[in-house]
Amino acid sequence: MDVMTFDGSMEEFLCAVFKVYVEKVPALLYRENDYIPNLVDTTHKVIYEESAFDRVRIAMQKKFSSEAQHIITHCLMNKDVSAPYMTMRYVMLCFNNPKSAHDYQNETIIKVTKMARQVSLESHRFLGFVRFHQVGSVYISVIKPDHEILSFIAPHFSQRFGDMNSIIYDEGRQQAI
Repeated sequence: MDVMTFDGSMEEFLCAVFKVYVEKVPALLYRENDYIPNLVDTTHKVIYEESAFDRVRIAMQKKFSSEAQHIITHCLMNKDVSAPYMTMRYVMLCFNNPKSAHDYQNETIIKVTKMARQVSLESHRFLGFVRFHQVGSVYISVIKPDHEILSFIAPHFSQRFGDMNSIIYDEGRQQAI
């Protein structure tokens, strides 16, 4: 079976969508960190191509509702190993029929919406949960969320504490904002 791996970013995800939708490459999609190699799969690394990224991004902005784009962004950041593949299936459904993004009779739509909601709710919880400790002139907070939420909480904290030097560190993923 053909398997594509990507770095987990939206940029490489949209390049993978381009390969599947335009080039008709049948493949499963995994984050590089989540994929376990085996003897049966043929693995292809998704390479970022700006033209492919822009083409898919612009098409999504034109065809998809803002809610569907929100669902895609949040679902992709879910810790579930199947999140990239399910998000890709959701995008394909939306490209084939943009109104199907809210067809809650479809199993894929239900699962993707549920995964997106988990990330969104965790992001919202962490807006009130994050506590800072002062170290010198810098305020530091160490968090360990289930999902990759730093990009969702960053705007809130940069607006609220924009005049202070602050760091939020995701201990599990070893990332900081």
